[in-house]
Amino acid sequence: MYEIELKAHVKNREHVIQKLNDFASFEGFVKKEDFYFYNSAKKITCRIRYQKTEKNCQSILTYKTKETRTDKEGVPYEVNEEIETQIENAAVVQKLLLDSGFEQSYSKQKEVFVWHLKTDYGIANIELCNVLRLGDFLEVEIVTEQNSLEEKIKEVLQKIIFDCDIKKDQIENRYYKDLLEELDKKK
Repeated sequence: MYEIELKAHVKNREHVIQKLNDFASFEGFVKKEDFYFYNSAKKITCRIRYQKTEKNCQSILTYKTKETRTDKEGVPYEVNEEIETQIENAAVVQKLLLDSGFEQSYSKQKEVFVWHLKTDYGIANIELCNVLRLGDFLEVEIVTEQNSLEEKIKEVLQKIIFDCDIKKDQIENRYYKDLLEELDKKK
């Protein structure tokens, strides 16, 4: 599966919520706590996510290859190949990763309000995130089996962001990991 994603800084959270409620379906609130593991010998990254909603709590293991691209207008976006599965016991998987040569590289916490929007290319997942230590972001993504639709999907995602009155210069091309590392360097 390919995940096409745009992420942007949010200056006015309440305004974005109002805009999203005008055109997308609100799905609920979720807390996400992510722990990233990196194997430097094989250059592999995995993530264990604890995800809690009002109804349930899940642990998910994700293997993802990430790539940031820039379109002809200079707008950055991500194209990620993602494989994930629910896991019953995250502590066992964490031990397996650590014993297999992975090191825990970093972690992040997000409080997320989720909306969905039906598009010509599938359901757009829209998340208004408060990332601990970094602030508010709007993440929009569509997961597809065909990476040949990348450019068209990116245009749909960009329109969603612009429909929330978010400007092009608010689109973020760095990963949260990079933003957190930059913040730590300033200390």
